[in-house]
Parts: sequence; structure tokens; C-alpha cells
Amino acid sequence: MNKTLISKIISSAISIFVLSVFFFLPQVSKAAVLLPGNIASCGELASAGTYTLTQNISGGSDTCLLISSNNVVIQGGAFTISGTGTSSPAIDGRAYTSSTLTTGAHGYTNLVINDLSISGYTTGIDLSGNSDETASGVNNGYGGDGGDVAIYYSFIGSVISNGGTSSSQNFGGLGGNISFTDTDLNISNSNIQALGGTGTTGRNTNGGLDLNYSGTLNITNTILSELSFLNNNATTYNNYPGGSIPIVPGNISSCGTLIGSGEYTLTQNLVSTSTCFTIGSNGITINGNGYSITAPTSTVAFFANASTYSNFTLASTTVNVFTNLI
Repeated sequence: MNKTLISKIISSAISIFVLSVFFFLPQVSKAAVLLPGNIASCGELASAGTYTLTQNISGGSDTCLLISSNNVVIQGGAFTISGTGTSSPAIDGRAYTSSTLTTGAHGYTNLVINDLSISGYTTGIDLSGNSDETASGVNNGYGGDGGDVAIYYSFIGSVISNGGTSSSQNFGGLGGNISFTDTDLNISNSNIQALGGTGTTGRNTNGGLDLNYSGTLNITNTILSELSFLNNNATTYNNYPGGSIPIVPGNISSCGTLIGSGEYTLTQNLVSTSTCFTIGSNGITINGNGYSITAPTSTVAFFANASTYSNFTLASTTVNVFTNLI
């Protein structure tokens, strides 16, 4: 084999290797480092400070903004971060070293997001602490804590800030705290997780969720993890067990747990495959507003289960098929 042919073969092999590295390394290894100030592209936010979007940006199938510092503020400017349906989070605040999750590291914390929309991503933000299954991580075998995030006037979608797990310590990391604030708050179709990490004994403290709004709350298809607290405006629910977010007085368009004295007004007909309403306070009124609530079969026992609560009122509602009313 002549030297020219050998040289071509070696050159081709090197090219294939370089292309493989380019295409298969995670996004975190090739994100451009962005400085605080105006930004017009995806990249790594590696310093504390304020980053202001000047246009819509797209992360494609990768994470768009990699957070690698505490105390980062993202001013969205009413722009959108879009993706292509990837399972990677749009904004990733987990700790990395050389594109690999750092064993046992805390998620970056005190993230603030204002006036931003995220679309096309399964997860909007992930600030989870990383797990330590080898007992050799940066926190002496403990899982890392989830970071805290405050989200203002934004639609982010799902937010995750779980504590990392541990294989050698009693508990994993702490769950993070998540806060949403808007005039009309929309957290529909969101999966919000703030679980404490598990260890050899059990689960560490879960994080909490704080909802602040002066207008309406859209919670359609929203699912919560266990929480150490759930604040819904002026109402606090300690140690919330997770599941569907409870419904507070006002207009309602779904079955669920009604917590808080006052009037709940239906805005559409409902079909329920189990008990439609769980009553969680005294002095609750359901105003059907002329709409109907129907069970698909007569095996569904209760339209509403009031347990030990009293002063329940049902008005202007047609209830169909349920075996028992309450």
C-alpha cells in the first residue's frame, strides 16, 4: 500500500472521529459562554448577573441556556425560547464537569426569570441536585440540593428541582423552592417537581411551591410532586401530598379538591370517572351555573365527598348517574 493511500485513509478516519465527537457530545460541551448583558443566542450563563434577550432564540434539540452560576437573572423581554420536542430542559441548572453531571453536586440556585415564554420543550427548567450512587461525590456521599427559582410573568411549562439521591447517607439532597407570579397565572400542562432526594433511611425535605396572582389561575392538567408547602395566594397547605393542584374559590372547569371557603362556579359541563369533588373546607358552595356533571356509569359512588366538613351548598347544577350525591 503506497504512502498516499495510507495518508488518505488516516485523514478519513480522523475526519470521521471529529464528526462523531461534534455530533454526539452533549450540548453542555459546546455552549458558547455568554456574558451578562444583552444576549441573542443560546449559550452558557456562567456568571452571576442579568442576561436580557433581544430576540426569539431556538435550542433545536438541545438545551438552550446552561446555567453554571448562582444568582442569574434572565430578562425575557417577551421573547420565546423554542425547541423541537426534546427531553432536554430548555434551561438546565444542574451542575456539570466536562459535559458530565457532577456526582452529588447541588443545582444552581437563586435563578430569576422575568417575561419569558418557553415552547417545544418537555421540561422548561431543571435545577435538580445530582445523585451520588458511588459515595465519592463532591458532597461526601450526599445527593445535591435542588436550586430555588422565581418566575415572573412568564410561561415556562414544567419545572423540576429535585434533590439528588444517595446510596451511602441517610438522606439525599433537599428539594428546591419554586415560585410563580403573574396577573393571570398559567401553569397548565405542567409537571412541577420539588421532591427531596432519597437515601438509605428515607426521603429528605421536599421543596415548596408558591403561587401568586391577582387575576385567574389556569391549572388544567397540572401535576405536582409531594411538597413541603403549597402557597396559593393567601392560602397555605402544609405538606401537600402531590397530585392534582387543589382548586380555590372562583371559576372552575374541572373536578378536583376544593380547598377554601367560598363559591366555586362551573364554566362548562363535566364528566367524572371517580368522585368529582373532594370537599376540603367548611362553607363551600358549588354554583353549577346551569351546567351538568355526569358519571359514565352508576358504579361511581359520590358526586362529592365532604368527609367531616359542613355547610356545603350545591346550586343550579344537574348531577347525573352517580350512585350518591354526597
